Amino acid sequence: MKQLMIEAEIYAVYEEEQPVAFIGLVGNYIAGIFILKDYQKKGYGKKLLKVAQQKYSELHLSVYEKNQNAVAFYKYQNFIIIEQKMDENNEVEYLMVWTK
Repeated sequence: MKQLMIEAEIYAVYEEEQPVAFIGLVGNYIAGIFILKDYQKKGYGKKLLKVAQQKYSELHLSVYEKNQNAVAFYKYQNFIIIEQKMDENNEVEYLMVWTK
């Protein structure tokens, strides 16, 4: 994850000149969407996702099954689970995809 974020194209949302949310894209792969706790549930994730959806006609991401909030968010944004696998730490991970 750390290496992906180093290579990622970053888009951020600022409040009072401070970054409060960002998305990292490596091509059409979403390396991560991160939102400070106090700024969650304010539409920033959806806003950042729209930037990526305008840029690409297909998006991919990986998310842990146990991160049910993220899984629900992506499903609500019309991502579908196309694969389930175990990662190197024996955690269930979903590969999700969105297409226009």
